[in-house]
Amino acid sequence: MKKILTIIMLLFATTLFSQVIAEPSKKEDKIVKKYKFKTFFKNIFKYSTPYVSYSENNSLQGRQTFYVTQESELIETTVRNPNNFAFNFGIRKIARFSYEDRLNWYDGNESRSVTQNSNVGNVDGLEYLFNISNGRQQSREFINKQFFVRYVGKYYILKAEHLKNDIVDIEYSSLDARFKLPIGKRLNLSFGAIARTNPVAYGHNPIQNYLENNAWWTLSYNFANHTDQVYEMIDPFTQESLGYDYLWYDQNGQLISSSDEDYRRLHFGRVVNRYNDEELAKIGDFTYLSGVLGLDYYFYRKNVWIHAFANALSYHKLLEGDERYSYDNFIGDDKWVDIQSGIIFGFRINKWFGLFSEYNYQSYWGREIQEIKTGINIKF
Repeated sequence: MKKILTIIMLLFATTLFSQVIAEPSKKEDKIVKKYKFKTFFKNIFKYSTPYVSYSENNSLQGRQTFYVTQESELIETTVRNPNNFAFNFGIRKIARFSYEDRLNWYDGNESRSVTQNSNVGNVDGLEYLFNISNGRQQSREFINKQFFVRYVGKYYILKAEHLKNDIVDIEYSSLDARFKLPIGKRLNLSFGAIARTNPVAYGHNPIQNYLENNAWWTLSYNFANHTDQVYEMIDPFTQESLGYDYLWYDQNGQLISSSDEDYRRLHFGRVVNRYNDEELAKIGDFTYLSGVLGLDYYFYRKNVWIHAFANALSYHKLLEGDERYSYDNFIGDDKWVDIQSGIIFGFRINKWFGLFSEYNYQSYWGREIQEIKTGINIKF
């Protein structure tokens, strides 16, 4: 399937190339060919914006916590989160719609707008975005990647995309080819097919399957090499037995927890995450071919505008991957509906007062990405 995707990408690139350069005739000399070659790359990067940025700010801190020893010594145990940061670099070429303000600077932290996700651009032709973001939020480090190339013709749409979002935990690559049917001046209907490849068996939870046949502590023994030791709890005043619990040691023999509950709360979650990651990596990639239907609406006036789109994906065919762990096998149906949609609405009552709202929503394989913005602008 990867070879097929490579061939499709080459055909996609050839289609774009042919829009700019006609096949030279034998009479054309080298000077003309060189000029057209330069023109091609000039058109590719014309109006594009490369950028590099770095930002850092304080992270949310928890309340102070303390521990008191048997000798009444007070020890602070507050967990301090390091600063959040984001390092971004990339290049973008996306035509702004009339309702969008001109930005003096791009830093790569811009949200996935309706402009970017919709099936039509403000102008026909080539648009693209390549962005890599490396950062940290609330002590959790992430690497997000978003690449997309879109070509909008009068009656067709071609789009290639790769998205990796560690915060939402989703990754996929897609190739989208559709026919576009304008309905009047404001409405566009599109339909076609989309091929999506994802490296994770979404819906499959290895630890759930493991715990159906095994006790939880056997995972700690066999996977993390942690060991436990039983001990009896004695009431220091009455000398009566309070029951039994376990001391837990890591693979190096160091004490890490003084009870089962403490171990499950502080350490077992990390063991589960490692186990899930390794087991999911063994399953391999999945490739689906799906039907896609899209609808786009755009209306703009100086004082009011609406830009909305919706894509529905259904009738999925598994082209590559272990069917036992496929998403359609997980939910018991190959006609589930994945959705991508968004809307921007703005209204200026007068030159001092205005309202705006933006909503973006995507649900692929049960993984949801949702963004909402709304507010009031008052100018004095």
